[in-house]
Amino acid sequence: MIIGAGTSGLCAGYELKKAGFDVQIFEASSRVGGRVKTFKDPFLAPGLHGEGGAMRIPDDHFLTLKYVEKFGLDLFPFEQENKFIFLEGYGSTLTYDKFNQLLQAKDAKLLALFPGLKPGEMGKTCDELFEAAVEPVREYFMEVYKKNPNNITAAYEAITEKYDKYSLRTYLTDVGKWSQAAINLYDVGNAHVVFENGFIESWKDAFLSSNSQGGLAGMRQLQEGMDGIPKGFIRDPDVDKHTLIDNITFGARVTHIDISNTQQISLTYDAGASIETVTGDWLIIAIPYPSLRLITKSQSFSPRKEVAIRSVRYVEVTKVLLQYRQRWWEPIFHANGQGHDGGLVTDLPIRYTMFPKTKHSRQAERSERGVVMAAYTFEQDATSLGAMSPEHRTLLAARNIDRIFPGANSLHFLEASIAQVWPADAMAGGSAFAYFGPMEKTLFWDDMVSAEWGSTVFFAGEQVSYTHGWIQGAFEAGISAALQLYSIATVNLVDDDDDSMSD
Repeated sequence: MIIGAGTSGLCAGYELKKAGFDVQIFEASSRVGGRVKTFKDPFLAPGLHGEGGAMRIPDDHFLTLKYVEKFGLDLFPFEQENKFIFLEGYGSTLTYDKFNQLLQAKDAKLLALFPGLKPGEMGKTCDELFEAAVEPVREYFMEVYKKNPNNITAAYEAITEKYDKYSLRTYLTDVGKWSQAAINLYDVGNAHVVFENGFIESWKDAFLSSNSQGGLAGMRQLQEGMDGIPKGFIRDPDVDKHTLIDNITFGARVTHIDISNTQQISLTYDAGASIETVTGDWLIIAIPYPSLRLITKSQSFSPRKEVAIRSVRYVEVTKVLLQYRQRWWEPIFHANGQGHDGGLVTDLPIRYTMFPKTKHSRQAERSERGVVMAAYTFEQDATSLGAMSPEHRTLLAARNIDRIFPGANSLHFLEASIAQVWPADAMAGGSAFAYFGPMEKTLFWDDMVSAEWGSTVFFAGEQVSYTHGWIQGAFEAGISAALQLYSIATVNLVDDDDDSMSD
């Protein structure tokens, strides 16, 4: 049995079914994918869509790309680079290249927004500041790795032991010796900066907020939307005999987990107006901890596992997607030598905007319309934006963009909108993804990945991976849980055969 038909639960179920197991998946919602969520409605042109959750795949996420290949899905590039920046105090929109040039030239008007910068912090871009601050970490990593060239894990373990006590903020201030002004500059000058993240998490994913490193990730996306990945697990049986299409019970919100004296696991779940119970030999829990927290159990898990479930840090995210009947931004990008697409960073409430890739995009070929991820916000910004009414949220996002690009008449082209407010998403437990805080990896990791109740209950979900917030992490955890279960089951089968022979 598996709780959750997100990508992690689907992956575990698919691989176990291939191995000959009878798989049952219980999903509270009416769809597969969990936090992979592609919006096709309310967008009005054929093929037009936007991503409420996962939206890109780095080139080194080999598990994700393997399933993409298996399911015959089409990839094309995702533009990772930030192309523009708008800071309210500066008063006008800059290309990101110009922003960097002004920082390096110590432009008085721009630096006036960041009073208190140290002399050594002036004249440097955000990327240059960060790369200098984390150089000792990189050097230490390489030092350990060179001593253990066949065991990269040893290098990561050394980094964890030395730096897991820091948040991103405390590392930059205590170790990097950054001023508060430098913190403020890095915050408003980049997307994806969450200072309360554990430092080792932010260091690992530094390419997300770095123009200089972002291109190295080789980001790609799916032509017809990222939901093609979870939907691949429920393909037609004539296409894939291991499909999970008939192994999922939708609308099944699990409320209680029980283990009997004979080590049988029972799930109680709401099915419409009725309450149902099902029993099995093993269970994989593949939902976020905030959702798991709402399920009662006949007995507790191990003490530290329970603490992890209660306290491991998740990040709130709100996205606002706007459809325009004309891609009005393309001439602006082109006139400024910025291609046709890419990111925009701002200190306005929308914080981060992504203009869609048009080259090689089937969406762009089919229509002059386009869907802009107008706002991509984290933590308090996400909660504030998410608390608005849909109408207010749409107007705020659209007017923020209109302010950033005055004269483009963008409001005239606005046709439709939708938002994904993860803090208000009950199915996800109000969470977008796990991101460890300081010391959480050190304190909880071993217990998070361990089986419970005499090796009858196993755990998946991106929170029990090294790749938080990515489909790759969901697959890592799903395969790991499936392997754990398979190992226990096959040992039990061998033991049973030995007992039969002795009889």
